[in-house]
This record gives sequence, C-alpha cells and structure tokens, in this order.
Amino acid sequence: MASSIKRHLIVDSLGLVLKVVVTEANASERLVAAYALMLLKEEYAASLKRVKVLWEILSNLVYG
Repeated sequence: MASSIKRHLIVDSLGLVLKVVVTEANASERLVAAYALMLLKEEYAASLKRVKVLWEILSNLVYG
C-alpha cells in the first residue's frame, strides 16, 4: 500500500509559488503551515518583511 502525501504551497498575490513542502497525508495543517513559513522566512529574510506579521498571526492562532 502506497503512502499518501500532501503538497503544501505558499504563493504570492499573483499566484507564483514561493515555497513547496511535501508531507505525509496525516500531517497537521497548522504545523506544516508554520514550518513552511519559517523556511520561507529563513530563505528570503531580507525581502519578506511582511512574513513576520503573518508568522505572528499564525503563531497566535496555533499557540494561543
């Protein structure tokens, strides 16, 4: 039996793909989103100042 996978994409306002994370199908959506944003922020720290705001909002939603 083959494992199921999910593809998580982060896109910009034009729909251009910025980051792709592939996980098992049972991975938590919230944790994968936080992980993908963290990777994106590390790779493009200088040009993605807005990601900090998104990260803070997401962190508040996930961790209360």
